[in-house]
Order: sequence, then C-alpha cells, then structure tokens
Amino acid sequence: MDKKGSLKHTQQEREEQRVRTLEQRVRTLEQRVRTLEQRVRTLEQRVCTLEQRVRTLEQRVCTLEQRVRTLEQRVYTLEQRVCTMKQRVCTLEQRVRTLEQRVYTLEQRVHALEQKGAHSLFQGAHSLFQGANSLFQGANYLFHGAHSLF
Repeated sequence: MDKKGSLKHTQQEREEQRVRTLEQRVRTLEQRVRTLEQRVRTLEQRVCTLEQRVRTLEQRVCTLEQRVRTLEQRVYTLEQRVCTMKQRVCTLEQRVRTLEQRVYTLEQRVHALEQKGAHSLFQGAHSLFQGANSLFQGANYLFHGAHSLF
C-alpha cells in the first residue's frame, strides 16, 4: 500500500473507531436515559403517594383539631357546671345547717311547752280535783243537812 492508501486506511479506521465510540456513547446514554426515566416514574409515583398521604394526614389533622376544640368546649362547659354545682352544694349545705338549727330550736320550744303544758295541766287537774272535792263536800253537807230535816 502506498502512503496515500495507508493514510486513507488509517483515516477510515479512525472514522470507524469514532463511529464505534459514538455508538457506545449512544448506548450508554440511552441506558442512562432509560434508568433516569424509570427513576422519574418511581419518584413521580412516590410523590403521588406522598401527596395522597399528605392530603389524608391534613384531613385527619383537621378532624382531630375539630375534635380537640369540641372536647375543650365540653371540658370548659363541664368545669363551669361543676363550679356551679359546688356553689349550689355549699348554699344547700348552709341552708340545711340553718334549717337543722331552726328544727333544734323549735324542738326545744316544743319540749319546754310540753313540760310547761304538762305542769299547767297537772295544776289545772289538781285545781279541778280540789274544786270537785269541795263540791262533793258541799253536796255531802247539803245531803246530810237535808237528811237531818227528815
């Protein structure tokens, strides 16, 4: 081969090598594109799944926050009722003590009046008995006086 032919051959070999290198690079890049596309699909699915989870969790947070507000309101209302009931219990206990004291005082008065009444009744009965005795004696005197007339 002459120099010109050898140069042409070397140039052709270089071109073929360049083509092979480019083809290899194309295959490598195509493989990389497929790998990246798969990675993109996987990440898109993951993003979609995470977005759905975020929506679900946001709904749950909203629901739980509403429940917390409702329960806090119930707790507040019940605490107010407990406070009101405690005040009412104190008021009623005070009223019971007052009424018990009044009952005790009235029972003492009744007892005193019963004793005074029993004493007065006894004195009245004694006076009646003495009066009846005087009448009996007077009647007896009249009877004996009338009897002596006959």
